[in-house]
Amino acid sequence: MKVLKGSLIGGVIVCCIMVFGLNHWDVLYGRYIAQSFFSHLTTGNLTAASEDIYFHREDGTYTREGNGANATWIERVQNLQEQGIHAVSFKSLKVQNDDGEPVGSVILTLEEKGELKDYRLVFFFKGNLSDFGIIRFQQIEAPDQYPKWQEALSGAL
Repeated sequence: MKVLKGSLIGGVIVCCIMVFGLNHWDVLYGRYIAQSFFSHLTTGNLTAASEDIYFHREDGTYTREGNGANATWIERVQNLQEQGIHAVSFKSLKVQNDDGEPVGSVILTLEEKGELKDYRLVFFFKGNLSDFGIIRFQQIEAPDQYPKWQEALSGAL
């Protein structure tokens, strides 16, 4: 009887974990993708960082890679670094559901010509479990402004 009771409780716990995980996979995986992207970006591993974002073409479609999209993005970020602007660190990384869609926020610290500046960003995701990535960044304080660093980090081609 004790074995049956223990098995039943274990089964209920496993079912609850599966239901929660399946309903929130995008938030959990989004956090993983965002952590990976910002970690690679701040350590200078641009090739790995480029694998965590989607690139959007002028025709409005999105792609993960191909046709030199990754190389174009890496070159843009390297050009920004040559101008004295690069990501140094990040903090307060959060991903949550907003109207059923995963949305992230982070404070990204950039060094701009020797001066450290914090920027609060929101970012959005696209894809499914096998092909999930960040599609867009937006500043919280100045959503109408589009500085060089934001353009370089975005997936726009």
